[in-house]
Amino acid sequence: MRTTLTFAEDGRFELSQFATTATLGYTRSSRWSFRGSIGAILDGGVKSASTDADISAGFVVGLGVAKQWPLSHKMFINGSVNLGASRVTTHQGHEPGVALIATDIRVGAIFGRTFGRVSPFALVRLFGGPVFWQSSAGSAITGTDIYHVQVGGGASVSVGSGVSLLVDVSALGERAASLTLSKQL
Repeated sequence: MRTTLTFAEDGRFELSQFATTATLGYTRSSRWSFRGSIGAILDGGVKSASTDADISAGFVVGLGVAKQWPLSHKMFINGSVNLGASRVTTHQGHEPGVALIATDIRVGAIFGRTFGRVSPFALVRLFGGPVFWQSSAGSAITGTDIYHVQVGGGASVSVGSGVSLLVDVSALGERAASLTLSKQL
């Protein structure tokens, strides 16, 4: 994930993070699904003209609900709401580490079409939430993402035996890419 954060006191910062998560979900016959995620942030950084901080390992958690509406035999819309939070420690040189805590709520929509085992889709997500950090002067500051939107696309591929592969890429706004392997139990 790559995004730009803004803190009124200190300006703009480029944030990049690399994470892995595990998700457990439940889908009802009514096409409602519920899921929880937990994961680790493995690496990243926070950069600006005056700051070059590394990110130490941290954690990410999330809860989500989604609903799928079939539009026709092969077309669909999927709406979702997700809550998430993460915590990492940033380090700059030999200074003590400082916590960076981010929270957000995301509302998204996916529009797709199924072709046999492949379902390509377009996506849009709107989100917002505060980011808590510490300024270079040592005081607590609150910021937010400057984009508040993701626009992109992807595809889901059913490989058989309840196994699916999902690729999701957001190229506009907050930039992110994910690769998901899932097994239906």
